Order: sequence, then C-alpha cells, then structure tokens
Amino acid sequence: MLLSSSALADNVNTWSTTCGTWTIISPDGQIGPASSVSPAGPNRNAGNYSVLLDPTGCGGAQGPAGPAGPPGATGPQGAQGATGATGAAGPQGIQGVPGATGPAGATGATGPQGVAGAQGATGATGPKGATGATGATGATGATGATGATGASLSASDIRAIQNNAQRFASGSTALASALALPIWLETKENFAISGGFGFDNRSAAFGMKGIMRLNTNVSVFGGVSVLPASQSYRGQTEWAGQVGGRIGWLNEYC
Repeated sequence: MLLSSSALADNVNTWSTTCGTWTIISPDGQIGPASSVSPAGPNRNAGNYSVLLDPTGCGGAQGPAGPAGPPGATGPQGAQGATGATGAAGPQGIQGVPGATGPAGATGATGPQGVAGAQGATGATGPKGATGATGATGATGATGATGATGASLSASDIRAIQNNAQRFASGSTALASALALPIWLETKENFAISGGFGFDNRSAAFGMKGIMRLNTNVSVFGGVSVLPASQSYRGQTEWAGQVGGRIGWLNEYC
C-alpha cells in the first residue's frame, strides 16, 4: 500500500519515518525511496511536490492469544453415513487333513490291442570287429617266359649316352650358377640390376637379375639365365628363371 500527499515546497525540509520509506517526486526528479528524504534542487521552492509513503513491513507484533471461549452447544446428530465398501477377502484357510485311502477298485476289462507303432530309426553302427587271422600263403605261381634278348650297345653308343648325360648335367649346373649371382639394394636405392656368367668344365650360361623396393620393409626380385644352343646337349637354347620377394625389419630390442 502506498500513501501519497502533496505539500508546498517551503513547508517541510525533511521527511523521515521509522517504518517504511519516503519517495519525493518534484520538478527536479525523484528522490528516494529512503527512510529520510529532503527536497533538493533549484526548483525546491517553486510550486508543489509529491511525497509517497510505503508502509510495507510496518505491521505491529502479534498480540498474545485471548482466553478460550466457553464450549458451544452440542449440535444435532448428523445423518447416517453411506454403507462402506465391502472389505477385502480374508486369507485362504489351512488345508484340511487328507481323508483315508478308499478300497482298491475291481480290475477293469482288458482293452483291445492298439495299432502297431512306427518302426524305430536304425541304430548306430557297431564298433569294428577284430581283424581276422592271416590266411595261408598261396602257392608260388609258374615262372614267366624269358623275354627276348635286347640288342647289344656298341662302345661308341655307350660313350654317346654318357656324354649326353654329362652335358645335360653340365648345362643345368651352368644355368643354376648364373641364377645364383647375388643382388642387393643399398640404403638410398630403389632399383638395382646385376649380371654375369655361370659355368662349369663343359658349359657356360649368362644370367641377369633385377630387384625393386616396394616400401621400407618389402622388396621383390627376379632373374633369368640362358644357355646357348652351342652349349646344350640338345643343340637348342635353354633357359631358367626365378622370382621372389624379401621382407625385412628392425628389431628395436636387440
């Protein structure tokens, strides 16, 4: 609740209260709210100004309780209340003692024979039986007829066969030696090739290899060797090849 009043500018110099707040509204503007306010400014004596009192929180303390009044007269009896709802069912009672067993009834007549059931599944195969005793050794068969005598080889034929076998083995050795040439990659290389000859006491073959780095740890290589027809016992050029890869890594714990 707010209380408002207007006053002449020269009637009151200070508005104060011990409870609530004062607010002055004049041509110079608003002053307050505060417990004590004074009109101020160049227009304090020119005309009227308004003062507002806000008594919020100014109620007095609650007084002591009064004496109890005399008891009132007994009122008339009220009407009978409505019938209450049916109560919940009580718990089930304890089961009674079982009665004595009655006498056995007479045996009924035998019923007709039922229909035959379906045939059961085949049982699992039984374990393997023990190996039987070894039979008696059969009679020796008749000796076969003697084959025809083969043609005799001359000393020159035998030497030719031996020379061809040695030249075949020699050519294979030369091809393998040419493929066994080493090849590697230095630290900053990505490609490398190598070549050379492989030979023994009868034949000579030429071989060449190449290697390529795929990444830091993996590289692949391949090679081929050639045996000229003049060095082959067959009289034709022969060759052999190889291809492979290499994986390497650095063991930081060694």
